Amino acid sequence: STKFLLCFLVLAVFLSLSDARVYAQIVSEKDRESTQIDKARESTVQLVRDNFSPAIGTGFFVARDKIATSFQVVANLITEPIFAKLGSKETTWVVEGVVASDIKNDIVILKIAGKGTPLPLGNSDTLKIGETVFVVGYPNPQARFEVTVVTVDQIRSSDKWIQTTTQTYMENSGGPVLNSKGEVIGIHMGRFFDTTPEFRYKTFLKDNPYDTCPSNALKVLLSDSTSTEPLEKWSKRERVRAYIHHKLGRKNYYAGFYEKAVAEFDRSIKLNPEHSETYIYRAQANLFREETKKAVGDYTKAITLNPDDAAIYISRGFTKSFHGDYQGVIEDINQAISMKPDYANAFLLHQLHGEAKHALGDYVGAINYFTQAIIIKPEDANNYGWRGASKAALDNYEGAIKDYNQAIKNKPDDVKAYVSRARAKAALGDYEKAIADHDKAIELNPENAYLYSLRGETKAASGNFEGAITDHDKAINLNPRSPFLLRSRGQTKAALGDFEGAIVEHDEAIKLISKSPILFSSRGEIKAAHGDFEGAIADYDKAINLIQEDDFLYPGDAYLFHGRGDVKAASGDFEGAIIDYNKAIKLRSKYAKAYNDRGLTKVSLKDYDGAIEDYNKVIELNPKYAIAYHNRGLAKEALGQHDAAKVDFEKAKEIDPEVEK
Repeated sequence: STKFLLCFLVLAVFLSLSDARVYAQIVSEKDRESTQIDKARESTVQLVRDNFSPAIGTGFFVARDKIATSFQVVANLITEPIFAKLGSKETTWVVEGVVASDIKNDIVILKIAGKGTPLPLGNSDTLKIGETVFVVGYPNPQARFEVTVVTVDQIRSSDKWIQTTTQTYMENSGGPVLNSKGEVIGIHMGRFFDTTPEFRYKTFLKDNPYDTCPSNALKVLLSDSTSTEPLEKWSKRERVRAYIHHKLGRKNYYAGFYEKAVAEFDRSIKLNPEHSETYIYRAQANLFREETKKAVGDYTKAITLNPDDAAIYISRGFTKSFHGDYQGVIEDINQAISMKPDYANAFLLHQLHGEAKHALGDYVGAINYFTQAIIIKPEDANNYGWRGASKAALDNYEGAIKDYNQAIKNKPDDVKAYVSRARAKAALGDYEKAIADHDKAIELNPENAYLYSLRGETKAASGNFEGAITDHDKAINLNPRSPFLLRSRGQTKAALGDFEGAIVEHDEAIKLISKSPILFSSRGEIKAAHGDFEGAIADYDKAINLIQEDDFLYPGDAYLFHGRGDVKAASGDFEGAIIDYNKAIKLRSKYAKAYNDRGLTKVSLKDYDGAIEDYNKVIELNPKYAIAYHNRGLAKEALGQHDAAKVDFEKAKEIDPEVEK
């Protein structure tokens, strides 16, 4: 669920940017006259299948008998004749063929039967960030000529593509972008709009903010435009066919047919391996297919082809989180920040940084990033929730509860905040108030089976096992095929001493998901508690073998090595336990509990100095870890350092008076 939230958060914040954009700000007649924009009306055309069909896109005259437009517009029309229609005079020309095309820059120059009025081409290299420019075209079904005021936001260094502050409709694609002199300084690539949350969630990652091709690329192409190639012949070119497969892939992707989408993208890449956008789309489709390793590889290829686009690094970063590569998340976010330090949604990058730090066990670092995100956007409930979780991981439950209180104040229906606050209260032994928070979460979402299961876990911790089983039963009745609900009920049965019933629950869960490391490790933990160390180690071996089948080990996998280490230590295999703790710490360098347990095992081997080093590390990572002071005191006492041991014992009791129990 953490990985899903990370993905969702990235999308949600990007969507807030999308929502902030205006679709079309119509320029007044006076403004058009003052900037010479009105001249564009006589040179800008709609591209249509016939006189009765709505426009597919926009184009404009670059010579008396030549029209420039977007490649994607022509790709939608090549199976039929194409007509260019001048809306102001109801004048129509037949398109005879293609005289030049540049797929990388998404430009096509068409030859028409007749003559029009060309627009002057300006020098796009003179364009400045912050400059006001004008997108011209026919962005609505009523064939109304419109001009959209936009501001130059960024200019990509690799190919000089232009990012503007305003998003326009798909029908604007292929239209001219003009400067204040009425010169063409780019060709705009409009985007399809659908405001439904489902569509935006599924498609927003593909959004390429660089939406205007520079006019200097058009000048180069225009200089190469000589002979005319019929549309039918041109459409058989490899790169044209690649683009058609790309379009089919996008169509399937938007429809949710991800397998078909990937197949089309594969065909497109085989014909044109240099099209970065196809890799980005395939990465997204693979992400929905849960092929996260392939998705990361596709983003990496897109970055190789387009290394100056910070958005791709961000997309790859949160995709790595799905794979558990949180260090990779941090590296990609840092790269994006270095490329675009004035990123408008800096709070998002702080938040992602914080979540990755949290996942790596660097809770202090996570708190710092969440604090920065809160400073930038104090009304956002989510960052308070995350900071509270990091504080709770450091046993600072009072501080965590304060953050959860603020999260709930900002968002009173935040179910996750109520559940998190309940856990913090339970950790402080305030089970009555914890259960009250669980009750509120269930009131807000009574059909969520997992909320009953979580309340059941809290009831079990309070000693109310009968109430816990009732809640687990309710959860399973709502979702009978959830292996993780069966696991939770099994853990409660184990707490009751019903180890046989607990194992049966886990067996049933494993039948539902036979390759879940979590289920095997959980069953192994119960077997160990019952004294079946051999069976427990076999289950942990199975869990670890499953994660190693993926070729990669990530910080989250440290828990499995730590768990197996605990079982080996309990069975007397101290050397084997040390090996597993070493692996856990290698994966998760700030894993305080692993250092503590390795220290305990070193004490069993009479390596007191080594144990003290481990306890020092625990205290460095978490200065409020009372048991680490107590354990360090015991190790110092064994070495005869009685005064130093006394200081540690006193510190442990200061933090937790019940520490010796």
